[in-house]
Amino acid sequence: MKNSIRISGGYLKGKKIPFDFKDSLRPTSNKLKEIIFNWLQFEINDFVCLDLFAGTGSLGIEAISRNAQKVFFVKLNKKNKRLAIILGLMACSFYGLFVLMFAI
Repeated sequence: MKNSIRISGGYLKGKKIPFDFKDSLRPTSNKLKEIIFNWLQFEINDFVCLDLFAGTGSLGIEAISRNAQKVFFVKLNKKNKRLAIILGLMACSFYGLFVLMFAI
């Protein structure tokens, strides 16, 4: 089953990013992302961000869209490479803006 997350602000606003549904994956809701980034909107420019539980990568991609200097994505499950593929496909516009790490 395919689902998608929506980027709620920045230069990627409105873009939908697909992900495969899994019981263990609970993406951050659009409403919560909007609240978080409305609080951070004046602070996030040129900051380095950490998406520590980067299941879908929605928080980190949102930060990049809102001009974060760099985002570190940390994933627990190495088997789910969907995030790596998505970031790879978007690397043209994200070149040098992210680092993907896997926790063991």
